[in-house]
Amino acid sequence: MSAGLDDLELRPSSRRRRSALVLGVVVTGLITVFLAIPGGIVGLLGGLVLAAVVLAILHGHLRRARVVLTRSEIAVRGLVVHRRRDRARAASVVRAVVIPVRGSMADTVFVRDRDDHVLLRIHGSNYETADLDQLVARLGLPTGGPGAPVTAAQLARRYPGIVPFAERRPIAFSLLVAFGSMALLIIVLAVVSSTR
Repeated sequence: MSAGLDDLELRPSSRRRRSALVLGVVVTGLITVFLAIPGGIVGLLGGLVLAAVVLAILHGHLRRARVVLTRSEIAVRGLVVHRRRDRARAASVVRAVVIPVRGSMADTVFVRDRDDHVLLRIHGSNYETADLDQLVARLGLPTGGPGAPVTAAQLARRYPGIVPFAERRPIAFSLLVAFGSMALLIIVLAVVSSTR
């Protein structure tokens, strides 16, 4: 929905909202069934509560999610987070279809400053391609990006620093978290056992 020559507000399309909610219902329904099989009535009730919480969060996110472009700022809003950046700081756009480790590919818009730091990252999973096209056109900034879908690591090789380490190296990040958690657990157990 446009609100002036330079103003633009993008919201998730009804098609994207419906597909996300249907997927959410299917996934939480399966989880509920898998909890109910071994857990009986308690598992079923726990699964239903979990499903209700997950679906409420998903619905809230889809209702609040939006990208707002005004003459002075660019803002990205989610369920909890609201990131706002001064539009004058934006210097370029990188647009890429990023292939995640799990899940579906998503058209992603990176708005960068003069030092090539990412000001905002707009995940396109909630928005139609035409809406993102309109956003990039309204920004009026030099735009680049790979012509084909890429992994986060491939994107980072072309545009250093554009994606965080956890995305560039998901296996290494997972191993670091696992080893760090184990080390913390060992330290806590050592401290607890030494105080007895």
